[in-house]
Amino acid sequence: MAQYLVPRPVRRGYEFGAGIGWAEVRILGLGFFVGGGLAAGVGFLGLPTYITAAAFVLPAGAAAGSVLLEINGQRLHRHLQAAGRWRQGPRRRLFSLHYPSEW
Repeated sequence: MAQYLVPRPVRRGYEFGAGIGWAEVRILGLGFFVGGGLAAGVGFLGLPTYITAAAFVLPAGAAAGSVLLEINGQRLHRHLQAAGRWRQGPRRRLFSLHYPSEW
């Protein structure tokens, strides 16, 4: 009887565009929601229009920048996630006996 490997089914997430999935849409929505809330709060205070516009654009732009800009082929929020995982990992240090003991 012949034996062969059967690959596991590959689970793919839904993508809205090139690399834009549900996680990216949630981050964009959160940025626009926070920006809208800040703009409403600033508008309620009666501050000038350009401050209201800045209160909306800055959080929304930060969310869009973290999701849409790529650094070395990866999105910024993926880099931040990887940095968080690395920070939570165990620390390993190399101790060598070849160095002088005076330092």
